Amino acid sequence: MKGRIVVLLLILLLFTYLDFTNKRKILVYTQTIDQIEKSINATKNINTELMVEYDDLCSPDNISNLVSVELQHSDQDRGRVVYVQEPDEKTETSSYCIVDLISTKAEASQVQVIPD
Repeated sequence: MKGRIVVLLLILLLFTYLDFTNKRKILVYTQTIDQIEKSINATKNINTELMVEYDDLCSPDNISNLVSVELQHSDQDRGRVVYVQEPDEKTETSSYCIVDLISTKAEASQVQVIPD
């Protein structure tokens, strides 16, 4: 009889221990998921703000405003807007001008033309 009571108590203690351990793991995982969700939401908000700012910077209205400011105060704010000009007719026909609108660096001056 004592053996059955001891085995029953051991099973009850083991069940209680496993139950509390399981609840603790669930709590820790839930907290981790909440932190990850907060981080994802913050990243989405930052991405949205950056996309709005990018759209504002690339909008035709903003570009036209910059050009009008540049034209009105050409001696004060020089260098903010780059104007693309056609090459003169007197230049050599073996060389050409490349304007790369995607690149932010002016690498067109380093291009070497090798005629066929």
